[in-house]
Amino acid sequence: MDLMFYHNRYAPSSDIIGDSIPEHVAVIFGPPIGYALKDGMLYQNSSLKESIWINKYEVLQNIGNTTLDYALELEFVRHSYQQLADLEAAQEAAIAARIPEAASQNNIHQVEEMDHEALDAAVEAAKKNCLGKQMLQLHYRWEGQGLNAQNNPTAILYAGPVYIANMQPQGPIEKLAATIGQAVYPAKLRFSYAEIYDLTNHGDLFSKWQQTKAKMLQEYTGDYADGIIAKADSYLQDKALLLERIQHTWFCCLYQLVVRIQFAGMEAYHTQMDFPMVVGCSVIRYKIVAEKHPFCNAKGKVVVYLQGSACDERSLEDIQQKKKHAFSSNGKPIEGSLTATAVFDTTHQYIDQLFGHIRIHLRDYCKTVGFGLYKKQGL
Repeated sequence: MDLMFYHNRYAPSSDIIGDSIPEHVAVIFGPPIGYALKDGMLYQNSSLKESIWINKYEVLQNIGNTTLDYALELEFVRHSYQQLADLEAAQEAAIAARIPEAASQNNIHQVEEMDHEALDAAVEAAKKNCLGKQMLQLHYRWEGQGLNAQNNPTAILYAGPVYIANMQPQGPIEKLAATIGQAVYPAKLRFSYAEIYDLTNHGDLFSKWQQTKAKMLQEYTGDYADGIIAKADSYLQDKALLLERIQHTWFCCLYQLVVRIQFAGMEAYHTQMDFPMVVGCSVIRYKIVAEKHPFCNAKGKVVVYLQGSACDERSLEDIQQKKKHAFSSNGKPIEGSLTATAVFDTTHQYIDQLFGHIRIHLRDYCKTVGFGLYKKQGL
């Protein structure tokens, strides 16, 4: 019972547990390593010695010497502010029904008798009530290429097929975008500790792009297609721009975030990360705080809880006008939030899962990007 209450305090509303654990729940939140639960309270367990965590050099070894396959699921949702308020109210009701102390003492029996299935159904209905939704499934292979004398690893990033709502691209524009997306892979990337800082095979990628471009110009006609191809050509010619594009893909943003957490070890960790939240605009910056004490789930994997908020120096007006730098001196500050859970395999020193959502508040609606990065078998 103690573990159930503890888990439900920290888990996403979709992963709340009761007398049994739903099949889709992949992570059970337990007490921080070195602590135990008793009567709902945390006690330090003096019998546990130095807790297992990740050695920084082993992280670099993992980046440079292992081959791992990942699936990345992205869900882009737009809500009006009333729709968002309805969704949050439904989620809070579902959580309160499972955590008695969230209700007043006089109302506790009423809360316990609530219909959990009906509350869950209300949450799902509120999720579907939105202005628009798009789902993407992407696949990547991270193939280590060793470390140099300074222990900086190099790896090749391959991209597999892209699926839109579980289907391969259908329309001509979708196919064109997918073809251009594949042109930047395989990308040979060099790390400086936790950061991607160099693209070492730009020449090969540009030669490959020249051949791809020639075929596309024959296959696709019209000003719109020509404009898309010309824009891609402009950044594929420029190594710095291409590296920036790769760094700011959803996969690389999330991958670099978890590597930074690994480097932080057991210490409380504060960082800033950029995410591609607004199409046609440069990335949006968020400040992120990692839980000081990681958790340990039932499978013996380390779980770290992350929270963050938008801290971009640009105003809402700058973002709406797709400015790359701060321009409005008295504009409304940008608002946004991040909630995520990272799961690490400490035996093999890699990220096993990273899932959560990032939100940004725009003028007329709120945009939420739900993400799930999962280690899998095979590309």
